Amino acid sequence: MCFAVRHEIQFYPVAGAAVITGAAFANQEELSIWTLASSTFSFKVSEKIEFEGPVTMTPAGGGPNGFVAQAAANDGTSVLTNGVPDSGAIYVLPLPVAITKRQGIQMIEKKFNIGTTNIVDAINVFTGGKLFRAYIDGYNTRDVL
Repeated sequence: MCFAVRHEIQFYPVAGAAVITGAAFANQEELSIWTLASSTFSFKVSEKIEFEGPVTMTPAGGGPNGFVAQAAANDGTSVLTNGVPDSGAIYVLPLPVAITKRQGIQMIEKKFNIGTTNIVDAINVFTGGKLFRAYIDGYNTRDVL
């Protein structure tokens, strides 16, 4: 049974530096916010899409629904989070999704252009670290007594 899905998107400097060359965004914070704003997902089990929506509604870190804090290195970079992955912040699916043995599971993320800016191109020119991760929260029926 699947009860929730979460998404984490982060851009961070590597070795203290991250460069966005030729992109429409000035820094990693802007790139994070616009990447989340232009991203949707579909949660597909077997051949059926069970749930879909904007990535911002399924927080797990890395985006505009959280907060901005100074990095520990105090080097002017900031840390952007998309909420916290605790039970109060996680969006629970309206109904649990049953997944049986041998059913394929796909989390399909889609990125859309913003005006004339191609988000995928902007992500590709970012020279720092990039993290895109989806979580599927639930339990296996054999785990329940």
